[in-house]
Amino acid sequence: MKTIAAPGQVINGVQLITNICIADNSIGDNFSFDDSGRIIFGDSGGLYVYTPEKGLTNPTITDVHGQPVSAVIPIGGTSEEFLFSAFSGTTEGIFTPHRVVVETGDRIDGIELTGFGGPYQSSRRGLAFEASYGPPGESQQGIFTRKSVVVKNGQKIDGKLLAITLEFDVNDEDQVVFSGLFGGGVYPNDIAIATRDEIIAAVGDTINGHTVTFLGTPVLNDCGMVAFLATFSDGSQAIVKAIRKWKR
Repeated sequence: MKTIAAPGQVINGVQLITNICIADNSIGDNFSFDDSGRIIFGDSGGLYVYTPEKGLTNPTITDVHGQPVSAVIPIGGTSEEFLFSAFSGTTEGIFTPHRVVVETGDRIDGIELTGFGGPYQSSRRGLAFEASYGPPGESQQGIFTRKSVVVKNGQKIDGKLLAITLEFDVNDEDQVVFSGLFGGGVYPNDIAIATRDEIIAAVGDTINGHTVTFLGTPVLNDCGMVAFLATFSDGSQAIVKAIRKWKR
């Protein structure tokens, strides 16, 4: 085993603190860790990138559109370029060190984005993020990819009203699965796992003769298969796999 970074370590003259900010990855878990062995995380000194070839480096990101950056949060990305969210005096969004991926003012499916608060998820080619839209005082939230809106709070899926999204995952095809609170929005009684087109599982469902009382964060692979942890009324648990026929 090898330690990549630890509190107290000094990199480029900056000592790492205990609150390492870890980026999301394609399995909906901790830090960004891709097939090339690259790891991305953030700390008091900004962004850090580890690769087996170069070791641990500290890329300098000081501005977006010429405006000083007030916050940089690692997301992930490909082995060629990493993604991060950032805030400046004039914009906020998702960027690479060399280009804008998506930012406030952009329109996706005709919806103008007004803010980015996370969470974010990325795979090798896919990207999904939660963003806000609508006028001040009436702002709403939704999950988006770079090209389309996946779901908006307040819309119906399979006849059930989505109150709020919780966690989500994206694959290389920009397919997204998410968990959310439906109906009355009571946690955890109203948790369900869904795609933009259908509800896959919900608390109260019966799976193999067991009644579901809790659903964990769903994950998604590039074949479109969904997996999640289900807890049942008898206290047992199971990892459940669902194969979807994606419509889009």
